[in-house]
Amino acid sequence: MEGMKIVVFNWRKEENIGEFTGLNAGLMYLLELLRTHWKIDDVAMITSDKMESIESKGIAGFRRLSSRILGPNNKITNTLRELRFSKMKCRDDILDGEILIIDHIRALLMGSHCLSNFRNKLIILHVLDYFEEYPLAKSYMIEYFRKLLIKNIKKLINKYIDIIILNSRRDLYIYREIFPKKTIIYLPTIYLPNDYVPCAYEKPKDKLIINIVHRSNVSNNFINIIINYMQKQFGTVLVRSIGKPISGAQYIPWLPTRKDFLDYLSQGHAGINFSIQHNYQSGTNVKRYDYALACNVVFTQSLSATGEQLPFEIVFIDEYDLLAKLYDKDIEFFINGGKQNLKYVLELREKSIKNFVNIFSKYI
Repeated sequence: MEGMKIVVFNWRKEENIGEFTGLNAGLMYLLELLRTHWKIDDVAMITSDKMESIESKGIAGFRRLSSRILGPNNKITNTLRELRFSKMKCRDDILDGEILIIDHIRALLMGSHCLSNFRNKLIILHVLDYFEEYPLAKSYMIEYFRKLLIKNIKKLINKYIDIIILNSRRDLYIYREIFPKKTIIYLPTIYLPNDYVPCAYEKPKDKLIINIVHRSNVSNNFINIIINYMQKQFGTVLVRSIGKPISGAQYIPWLPTRKDFLDYLSQGHAGINFSIQHNYQSGTNVKRYDYALACNVVFTQSLSATGEQLPFEIVFIDEYDLLAKLYDKDIEFFINGGKQNLKYVLELREKSIKNFVNIFSKYI
């Protein structure tokens, strides 16, 4: 098949489709692989604001009200957010294309009324979480509506989806149990830009640089304790935070390209992989892989431990546990460990791309 057009159902609003998150990086990586190995003429991105209905707008209004009164993380607020996607309308003028990619479970609900119109096309579900853990976790939603959405999701996947693409090997086991007859591809988001040279910077030996990427719950107290104790061991410790101001850390609001982002991380020795959730769950692992692509040793808070473990990754429960596990380490540990992490993810990337191309070729 040559000159294919891809339609993407994206649950984000159009203004947010370029946001620098793990979920979005996974989609961009998938599209890049498709463009690299097959001829793609066009990608039509269908965002949630293009599929709004009177019902979905009404639910969104109630959600904003609930957020003000009950708080943004209240179960009612969260339930209204997820219900909104299942009430969106189909757009008949967007159905031209040989491949439909549904990005995230929210997009599956968003496009649920359109899927019957795509039956002669290849339909791919790109999902970077196990949906009963996120976004439909027990702790997150009202249970009655949660069960209704889960039932609908399973029905939609069984009826319409041809290929499921997953980011986590843990999720691979879970989805195989739930959907044993579906083609499932494991594709970790090890997103290496063509213009990025891994670990081109020589890391300083007179100080320790620790990276933090936005969307984490790293507290000011955590950082101050780490700096205070580790300076006694390493002399100078510099903590740098991208996208989120944290007291005690050097702050950089954003970086314009993925190459710039990885180059910046490469100047450091370690990266903190800290969960934004309060429960164990599957995730994209993009932050973990990005640190490895930048030759960083990874400090992983225990709630973020799910996913593929890197050769040089230290899992900790709190700041004092992290300090205890670092007490005998030196700069050479970080320099050598970062190189081993890079080697591991590049090998994993090569294997996963080969597997992806082999399976996907059978469909197109």
